[in-house]
Order: sequence, then structure tokens, then C-alpha cells
Amino acid sequence: MPRGPDSGVTTLAEVYAISEAGSGADPIVARSKRAFASKERWNSLFDECFDYTMPGRTGMFDDSPGQKRTAEIFDETAVSGVQEFASRIQSGLTPGHVRWAMFAPGNAVPAELKQQMLEPLEQMTGLVFDILQNTNISAELHECYLDLAVGTGVLRVDNGDSLELVRFRSIPMPNVALDEGPDGKIDGVFVRHWVEPTKISVAFPGASNLDEKEGGGPGKKVCLIESCHRVWERSNEYVYKHCVYSEKTGKKVFETELVGIGSSPFVVFRWAKAAGETWGRGPIVNSLSSIKTVNLISQFVLENADLAVSGMYQVDDDGTVNPDTIRIAPGAVIPVAPNTRGIQPINSASRFDVAGLVLDEIRDSIRRGLFNERLGSPDQSPKTATEIAERMADLSRRLSGTYSRLQNELVVPLMQRVVYILRMRGLIDAPPVNGLDIRVVASAPLSQAQRFQDVENFARFMQMLGGLFGGQIANLMVDQEKSSTYLAENLAVPATLLRSPEERAQLVQQLAQAAGQQAGDPNEQIPQEAGPPIG
Repeated sequence: MPRGPDSGVTTLAEVYAISEAGSGADPIVARSKRAFASKERWNSLFDECFDYTMPGRTGMFDDSPGQKRTAEIFDETAVSGVQEFASRIQSGLTPGHVRWAMFAPGNAVPAELKQQMLEPLEQMTGLVFDILQNTNISAELHECYLDLAVGTGVLRVDNGDSLELVRFRSIPMPNVALDEGPDGKIDGVFVRHWVEPTKISVAFPGASNLDEKEGGGPGKKVCLIESCHRVWERSNEYVYKHCVYSEKTGKKVFETELVGIGSSPFVVFRWAKAAGETWGRGPIVNSLSSIKTVNLISQFVLENADLAVSGMYQVDDDGTVNPDTIRIAPGAVIPVAPNTRGIQPINSASRFDVAGLVLDEIRDSIRRGLFNERLGSPDQSPKTATEIAERMADLSRRLSGTYSRLQNELVVPLMQRVVYILRMRGLIDAPPVNGLDIRVVASAPLSQAQRFQDVENFARFMQMLGGLFGGQIANLMVDQEKSSTYLAENLAVPATLLRSPEERAQLVQQLAQAAGQQAGDPNEQIPQEAGPPIG
């Protein structure tokens, strides 16, 4: 909606709220329709990515899962590469049975209180990951990472039951539409569900069921739209409108308001995005031309191989030979008329030997695009530890920009959502994870690889300082206590293993007293030896 000098609109949130209101229609229904209509421009691109890399998953235009989608695949490089990509990102960002994040005092906490918060936050981290290890988070995150290879992953985090406190579910891309808010972040998620009218209350606790007539008859399923978007009229707090309605009739069966950081059940994360776009662009989109090329060349190679095996033949058409009954096979006898040449092979005019060289280059390009570079063949000489470390460091540098986005869109919102659920269940007594009081610090292997660069720079500085000026100058220039704290933070050492400042001061005092006693205190009176009695 255009802004005029007399419009009275002063913020982007107000502009967004006015445009959302529409012309009297339900703003939630109108916004979801706009989101699904905007997604149609992406469906062809995303469906092509699924066709060439993940034929076993439901495409953007398929009505039912399990359809055969392997007609375009003649090379398995991208198909297997996507699975390796998802496994590598998961092992580097959110590995299973490992604490890939921790809670730390926020920047707004006074320095004298940070030390007191370390042990409770360490216990809070242990509790959260003890609960996560007993859930399905690893399996569902792997499915999300497969969608992330295309561009966007959507994870739903729900409050569970007494057996599973937190429940995770990957939402497929074909069922989701997204919308951005005035701050450029994903704040509107719309999901299609197909549910029997009489089982809506089971799928969505608290919702009301529909009549079977509204679903088209017994056994038929009705299409529901689940909507969760932020309410920008209350921009000073995190408030979400969560509702479910029938896509056909627009009738709402469930509606509620979610308040607080982490109250939204959806976590949406993108690999990368262009300015002005809502959906992410993943490595498959970037490598799609190479993937299509390698499949086309492989198709030509197979066709040429078929031609080389079966061959082409010519025969004199003298009316006695029927080409339809000729069988080319070992030991076959083909009758021909006397004084005729019979069947003669036709040599191909070209050879396709160059295809192997082209395929190797394109396959390596696809593997590099999916971050699946090989360390070398096991038949060759093994790689040194330095070379392997440098390759891992290079991978970390290549993923630095994407890692920052995944940190902000996946790791932090996921931990905020889990803490919100545990707080609602009374298992955690702590303020929200808002970055000011409590912040999330990633400790996964990928984040540690980036911190190792800082540690390596510090170690190199100390080595050069000691080599040029000696160890005494190095000790004079660098504060050992602050350096130890810096190394502990960058190496993700648990805070409970470190001594508090009071304990360190007390220990330093005890060591000083012990050193003084060994060297001898000049103020202490030395006792005289007993001599003979006087007189």
C-alpha cells in the first residue's frame, strides 16, 4: 500500500498490518492464499531439483507419494551426493548424542553475575540435551537437511506427552508456503494437511471436527490450512496467531494466540537467499545445470553403448528376408537367399570416448557444489593429517556465510522453542533465551572449526613472541589468566570445570605463602641455639 504524506503510517509494521487487512476478507485466509500463490513461481524449479536428486520424495506437483520419478536420472552422482550432503551438515551442525549448543550469560548481564550463572546454565544445557537425546530430533532434522539442499527446511517442534516431552516433525516443502514480515524474517508459515473431518480433533488437540458432508462423504479427507504468523500490531513482544481452517470453505476449526519467545511451533531455515526473495536457494539449485548436463551425457553414453553392443545392419530386400523375424543373438542362424550378401554391419561414423573425460570433471564439480569432496582414493598414498586439517578448514571457510544464517535461523530458534516448551511444563526455571539474559553458543564441530582458527592465530602469536624476544617478554605482554579464559571459551570447555575468580585468587595467595615459607620470611625471628647456663 503506498504511503502518502497524510496517511498517518509511520512504521513498516503498520503498513504490513494495513495491507494484511485487505478489503473486508479474513486477513489470515487472504494472507495464506497470497503465500501459496507466490510459491507457484518456485514450484517448477523445486520440482526439477527433486526429479534429479531425490526421486523418492514427493514432488511439488504429485498428488500422492510413492510415484515413479526416475525417468530423468542416468547418473547417481547428485542422488548419492544429496544424502552425503545432509549427513555432513548434520554431523557438523547438529550431531546426534552430542551437545551441539550451550547456554551462556547474555551481554546485558553484569560481569559480577556472569560467574554465578555459569553452573546453573551448564545444568540447564545438560537437561535440555538429555531430553533431546530421547526424541526423534536426529531423524527429522536429517529430512529437513535434504530439503535444505534445495533451499529451505521447515521443522515443527511440538509439546509432547509423558513419554516424549518434545516431538519433532519435518514438514515437506510441497506442503508449505512462507511469508516474510516487515523485518525481512520468515514470520508466516502456512501448511496444508489432509485429515478426515471426524479426526481433526486428534490431529489438532483443541480443534473442533467437521461433518462428513463437509469432507465429501465417509472416508474422504478435507484439506486444512494451518496458519501461524506474527501479530505486528504488538511489535514490542513476540505474539503469534495460530489457527486451522478449511481451505474449501474458510471455516475455522481452531484458533489461539501464542505469546513469548519460542512460542511458534515452526522453525524455518534457509541455505541462502537473494534480496527480495522469501524462499532459499540451496546447493542443488546452484548446481542444477551441471546435474542436468551429467545426466544428459550419461544418457548419450548409454545409448552409444547400446548401439555398440547391438549394432546396425543392412540386408538386401529381395523379398525372401523378413527383417521383423531376424534375431541377432549368439548362435542364431539367419537364412538368406542364394547369391546375396545377406546381413552386413554398418560401422558408426563417430566415437564417444571423450565422454569419460567430460563426466569426471562435471561430477567433481557437483561434489564440490554439494561439499562432498573426496580425500582421495584408498589405493593412493594416504593424506597427511595437515592436509586433511587444511581441507576441513577450507570447508569451514566456504560455509562461513551459510553457517551464520543457519545459526540464526535454526540453532537459536530451535533452542528457544525447546526451552519454551520445558518452561511451560515446569522443568526449567529460567528467563527466556533472548540473547540479553541468556544466549545460545554453538559448540558443534563446524563452529569449533571456525574457533580453531582464532586459537591457531593466538598460538602463532605466542610462538613468534617467544622466539623473537624470549619467554619472559611473552609472559610480560600476555595476561595468562585472561588467555586461559579466552582459550576455554573458544574450545568450548564446560564452565563448571574452571575455577571461579575467588578460587583462583585464594589459590594464588596460598601459593605465594608457600613460596614465602620456602624462601624464608625476613620478618620472622630465627630462634637462637640454647647455650650453657650463665652463672
